[in-house]
Amino acid sequence: MSSDREGAPRIFERVLCAIDGSAESRRVGWETARLMPREGALTLCAVVDPYAVESEAGVFLERATTQRMESMVTDLQAEIGALRPAEAILREGPPARMLLAELSAERATLIALGGRSRRRAAGILLGSVASAMLHEAPCAVLLSRGTARADPPARCLVTVGYDGSPAARRALAVAEALCGRLGLQLQVVSAGTGGSDASARNGQEERRLEISTGVLIEDPRGPVAALLGAGAGSGLMVLGSRGLHGLRALGSVSERVAQRAPCSVLVVR
Repeated sequence: MSSDREGAPRIFERVLCAIDGSAESRRVGWETARLMPREGALTLCAVVDPYAVESEAGVFLERATTQRMESMVTDLQAEIGALRPAEAILREGPPARMLLAELSAERATLIALGGRSRRRAAGILLGSVASAMLHEAPCAVLLSRGTARADPPARCLVTVGYDGSPAARRALAVAEALCGRLGLQLQVVSAGTGGSDASARNGQEERRLEISTGVLIEDPRGPVAALLGAGAGSGLMVLGSRGLHGLRALGSVSERVAQRAPCSVLVVR
């Protein structure tokens, strides 16, 4: 895969933006268009779930819902046209399954969704699309809590969580490339490990040496608390993922932070 700079995968190369008719999904279209380089390919994908339609006039309600979604995605396509061209498509079926199929067909490098304010446990139990993408998507995932069309661009501070792992190195490379391209500020959060022995101190020192750009924040708290605290002042948080899926992802720091962060979160595979 090509790179913005050495070591930074081009995760904005082929982006699928999920549209569900909500205000959140309209905002995610705008934030994604702002974050992408001009040469990136953007597809706005509206998914209508016919199984969610419950009415005595179900077929008519489904038709009206389809028409509304089709109108919304084409309107959004026209609105963001000043920033970049975008393809608009409509699919029918269970949203998570349809999006995963579309990711495979498009060979997408990123899926972007609106990040709603909801409890992580409820999202998992109810099968929320955001949770499904964080667990199952083969590419990077952006949960957008960005601004609408008329608002100023996303806040200029980008936060990246760093623990020295290969996943964190990928996240740092992506964050550095993004800040360099858009002129944003970078802060790197190194959370406490819970240890005070020599190996823990050596690990912290290695992290300092590995970070050459941005402001380094060393937080003694655990990763989730440290990252959520830093997210309060950020416009975007970039996290690495170890690639856990299904129930194994319940212990994932990136999944827990992504569901609870007050800002947009980009999870890098």
